[in-house]
Amino acid sequence: MFCIRCTIVFAASVLLAQVPKEVIVTAGRAGIVEIIEPSTLETLARIHFKFPDGNVGLDRVSVSMDGAKLYVEGPIPSDPRGCCVLYSVDLASLQTSIAASVFGSTSRQQFVFSDGLVFPASSIFAGGLVKVMNDSLLHLSPDGHWLFGVRSYPTPALEVFDRTLGAFVREMTPADSESDGGVSGTWDGDHFYLYARSKSGQSRIWNVLPDTEQLGGGVAVKQLGQIPGCASNSDKDIVAAGNRVFLYERFGFIGDRRIICNAPVPGGAWIVDPATGRPAKHIASDAHFSTLIADQRRSFLYGWASEGRYGDGPARLLRIDARNGRIVKSRVVESGFLRMAIAPLRFVPTGDVSVVQ
Repeated sequence: MFCIRCTIVFAASVLLAQVPKEVIVTAGRAGIVEIIEPSTLETLARIHFKFPDGNVGLDRVSVSMDGAKLYVEGPIPSDPRGCCVLYSVDLASLQTSIAASVFGSTSRQQFVFSDGLVFPASSIFAGGLVKVMNDSLLHLSPDGHWLFGVRSYPTPALEVFDRTLGAFVREMTPADSESDGGVSGTWDGDHFYLYARSKSGQSRIWNVLPDTEQLGGGVAVKQLGQIPGCASNSDKDIVAAGNRVFLYERFGFIGDRRIICNAPVPGGAWIVDPATGRPAKHIASDAHFSTLIADQRRSFLYGWASEGRYGDGPARLLRIDARNGRIVKSRVVESGFLRMAIAPLRFVPTGDVSVVQ
């Protein structure tokens, strides 16, 4: 599966950060994890995985809560064309192992994934992962008190877990929402914003506090990115940064409108007023993001934009000032679909290296 005692591609080292260093980490179909300096967008290291030909490559990438390990989704050993098992990489030694089996297996229940970080489930839930939250996108509050789970299937819901009480406290259902992936959420201080695509085509935003007991009707969001003759009720994600809320259409996935629309499809993100649902500004309109994430301080956004309709073609990594939506740095990167996260690392490899099994 991996090469044993793989040779280093060229001279490289591992830097021990006295204070964990926030970096961007990406993983893609080429089987490479790239570590990038956020302010300059320069590559610090490339970590190469060796899989059999025809493999599915790497998918979601995350960082352990202590900054010592990477976690990536990758090919199933018995069928490299299948996805995915969870691999861990010790950043000090580059030792790699399978941390958990495929999605839905009991081995997955020992981990909690939240906005690019991985926590032992025992550090969040006293008795292991709460079953009702097992298939949700989980978001830990900035103060570590609350864990919110955003669920799309079988019914959309927002699930609330109180870590102080050590208990699941409530489940709330957004009104008139679909169950096919049109639900997302993001923390902004002690507020949580929930976005859901509705069955009627009128999507909504909810401003949720930890003590909110019912979602109510939410705030209707004006339809964004409309094109005559082409449906605009497509997947969108929500992210908060710089005391602003951003909505962006996700490209490079199933349902990418660029595949079916004859006219050009606008990209970028919209700064939306969550109190009125009205867009205040459209930013980076020529960038078709598959991912748009905020840094730990919620000061900058980082977007991965690929102009190919299937996640290929020319691609860019963008650094955006969240206060005004201005692109402050842009870099052309290798084509190919990537996942991305931003988190602090305690050990930062440098140069081109290969994993060791």
